[in-house]
Amino acid sequence: MSWTRAIHFKNWADMQNARHTLPLLVRRLIRAIVPRESQVLVPAMEQVQRPGLDGIVETNASSQFVPEGKSSWEMGVSSDIKGKADDDFQKRTEGTTVDIQRETTFVFVTPREWRNKDDWAKGKREASDWHDVRVLDANDLEHWIELCPAVDLWFATENGRRPTGVDDI
Repeated sequence: MSWTRAIHFKNWADMQNARHTLPLLVRRLIRAIVPRESQVLVPAMEQVQRPGLDGIVETNASSQFVPEGKSSWEMGVSSDIKGKADDDFQKRTEGTTVDIQRETTFVFVTPREWRNKDDWAKGKREASDWHDVRVLDANDLEHWIELCPAVDLWFATENGRRPTGVDDI
């Protein structure tokens, strides 16, 4: 059972708290599907002000949403998705040595719908030294949260959509 759909992410992206909560959502989703021994460093809430990457993940497990190995994560709720992604990609590419890029996947996350995300990722992958470049948008988040019912319940409740008849401990 899933309570959160892509439309909920798209509407939530305009809320003031989305900027601080998106990393927490992504962190919870990552932790729900990677092995415990994986390294997951994704500052959230007031910690989003910290300089550096929005997230660093290293795992020996691969999934549709979290790449195996090292990954550098950037996130944004801006309605100018491509502009935010371009800025983050350029900043992280310039700030990361080629050796590190070659063994790391760059992941950009937006709670908005981005229809040209695959073309953007392919272009960046071909024009850079990153091991891989991926984009996750509202549609991907809907599919991901469906695999993580505890995160789905938390997110729905946080956004005033607490499912009727469902209680948590």
